[in-house]
Amino acid sequence: MSTKARLERRLLDEKHRRDAHLATLAAEARSLRDLVARLTAGAPPPPAGKPAKAEAPMIAAPTAGTRPAEPQLAAIPDTTPPPPRSFAAARGTLPLPARGRVVGHFGQTAADGERAQGIRIATRPGAQVITPYDGRVVFAGLFRGLGLLLIIDHG
Repeated sequence: MSTKARLERRLLDEKHRRDAHLATLAAEARSLRDLVARLTAGAPPPPAGKPAKAEAPMIAAPTAGTRPAEPQLAAIPDTTPPPPRSFAAARGTLPLPARGRVVGHFGQTAADGERAQGIRIATRPGAQVITPYDGRVVFAGLFRGLGLLLIIDHG
């Protein structure tokens, strides 16, 4: 239990450091384009000292005169997904990441004169957002006048 509690504290500390790093990037960014540039520059948050040594798993030793049970293997169906097609090849066929009204399109010139690097969707409060294609969330939070912003890097 103490090992798990220690690991949980370490993970929460790391999350707080990453959240603070993202908040700093968002506060320093002059525009959405600048925020995306800072995020894609790949500057990770500074580590909090030397990473802790991985804990060895605790395994109970068998008692004298007993033999460990043989593992029972079951037939596992092949659920390997087909090889992914490129994001560029999927363009135009992907579902929207949230239900709502599209209020800005990719490439559209915004009021500040910058070209949009994605789409904008006006949703109801608390709407669920999904990623319609594999990717990595690089930013999720409030940003300037845009409200809640989700940026996913699809490579």
